[in-house]
Amino acid sequence: MNDAARDRRAQIIQVAVRLMQRRSYDEVQMRDVTVEAGMAIATIYRYFGSKDHLLAAGLLEWSQRFPQDVRRTEATTSLDELEESYRRAARSFERYPSFYSHLERLRQTSDPAAALLYAEFATRQNEAFGVSLRRLRPERRERIVAVMDAVLDSSLREWSRGRKTIAEVIAAIDSAAELLLA
Repeated sequence: MNDAARDRRAQIIQVAVRLMQRRSYDEVQMRDVTVEAGMAIATIYRYFGSKDHLLAAGLLEWSQRFPQDVRRTEATTSLDELEESYRRAARSFERYPSFYSHLERLRQTSDPAAALLYAEFATRQNEAFGVSLRRLRPERRERIVAVMDAVLDSSLREWSRGRKTIAEVIAAIDSAAELLLA
């Protein structure tokens, strides 16, 4: 891919991210991306074979900053770092609630290209969360991250449906972290 093509692709992804910040999965349409990007639909489909493929690229782009945010924590213990990294993740979704609807849908995608990008997103997130547990053996770190991911996901799912507040999500995160690392 030449520089112009990379720039065009990056522009399309940025438009998708902006739309994802404001709209749920069902509300984002490829025609909206074409209008906002000022490109023909064929151009969009040259880079992304489906809506899921584009939105998975958008989710990955949106999450790019998260690993750096996790590393900047001022916590001193593994427990403090773990709690802070998962709190930051919860707050990211609080700032942009529509991203959780995208994440839920993309987790179930049947589009192979989108599934690859979603897997990259999940791997990157797990690695970022694992940074807070760098003092632990890798096997234990992976198990703790898996449990914390489940707590975060189930809590955010309840929050996205209006059944929990973000404060309750954070309380669940803290409680799970304390149980795992106490």
